[in-house]
Amino acid sequence: MGPKPTIRKLQKECRGKHLSAKGSKHILEKRLQEHVEANKEKKPPGIDVCGARLATHAEIGEEQEVITSAMGAFRQALQNDDLTVEEAGGEWVVGNRRGLNLAGLPARIALLQAQDASQDQKIASLQARNASLTSSLPSYKTLRNRFISTFKRDVLNNATEADKRIIARIRRFREASFPCWPQRALVGASQGCV
Repeated sequence: MGPKPTIRKLQKECRGKHLSAKGSKHILEKRLQEHVEANKEKKPPGIDVCGARLATHAEIGEEQEVITSAMGAFRQALQNDDLTVEEAGGEWVVGNRRGLNLAGLPARIALLQAQDASQDQKIASLQARNASLTSSLPSYKTLRNRFISTFKRDVLNNATEADKRIIARIRRFREASFPCWPQRALVGASQGCV
């Protein structure tokens, strides 16, 4: 029986299997054991072949130097890394932790692309709404200025000449656009304005 794993090694292994790395050593060991048990049950019977993923770091340089560096790094990874068998991206894969993390990469990329498309639709919707609000801004400003000017005239009794011009301009616009407005508001539709 080998040496007992430290809590740091257990946490690293949990993170590598996309499990929570929080808790005591006993909890981490139990979590990892449950994960192993759950994955044993997932393995379909009669599968004799699985993919292999091994990843490591290699130096960058001339082509032959890169190949030599990568071969040495792979040999070292095979000798020093713990190889495991896991289901990743819908297939069974054997490899080291770094390689197994890459095994599910195509599925994760597809998910992110779908989320990206969804975000693009939301952005387009927000841009359309922003354009609509921007186009209504002059009307809103006119209405706001009329309200403030009327409030200053009627409630505060201190309307300026600019306020009086704003009120008169809106009144002229309203009378030209809605000729029956004053009569309807005061006496109703009985005077012939419908």
